[in-house]
Amino acid sequence: MDSGRIDAVLVINRATQPVLFIAGMDVHAKGTQSRIIIGSHLVPPQTKVELPCRCTHDVHPIRKYQCLMTDVEHYSVASPGVRGLSIAQSEAGQDRVWSKVRKHRDKLKASRIAGKPLLDIDESSSRLSDVQEQAAKAIQGELDKVVPQEQQVGLAVISEGQVQTIEIFDSPDTYQHFHSHLMGRFAYEIAAPKATPKKKVTSLRSNMMKELRRLSQRLDIEDGKGTTQSKGKILGTLQNKDKKLVHLCLEKL
Repeated sequence: MDSGRIDAVLVINRATQPVLFIAGMDVHAKGTQSRIIIGSHLVPPQTKVELPCRCTHDVHPIRKYQCLMTDVEHYSVASPGVRGLSIAQSEAGQDRVWSKVRKHRDKLKASRIAGKPLLDIDESSSRLSDVQEQAAKAIQGELDKVVPQEQQVGLAVISEGQVQTIEIFDSPDTYQHFHSHLMGRFAYEIAAPKATPKKKVTSLRSNMMKELRRLSQRLDIEDGKGTTQSKGKILGTLQNKDKKLVHLCLEKL
């Protein structure tokens, strides 16, 4: 629920299992500001905590204790760039997040898929979740083609010659739960005007595997959490109390 502060949401886990909030998760509701969660968090059962966040809905009042939508039908994950700012708190200044949201909306307005615009030309919502929902509907046919494979625990997204995202979870079940929400944020990348040449994809795949091997050597992070910025990318990791990986994301800013 809304904490009454722009930089935090209140979570009460009444379940008997921990609840995973991943970096960039978009929680929203009518009557208050939408937020994205900073970093990934595993909230223990029977626990009340505040999670750090940034607002993705400018020029809108806050209503303390307003319930926010996080169920499987209503939450989403913020677009690349906006989400990248939510992984490392030091990079997530509120003004910068609002600026990224506006730029993302403008990019979607200018994008087309199958000759049709991703957004209605009059789309003027200042709420990121509204913009992403409309864009995701426009590419639903493309999204339906990408189904999780057996034992899949993550994904990598390459667009216009660059790796946009590497995402890894602790199990196929966890990934399956997040698959559609992770994919729905790539409307602009799916509608990219230029496809990455196959030869370039092969080279990127090789470089990506090298990056994954390097990442595997960097996961021994104090307290099981960490953020690292390198070459325009933000790395976020979350481990459980036994130091086992729960979630890793590498996002292009």
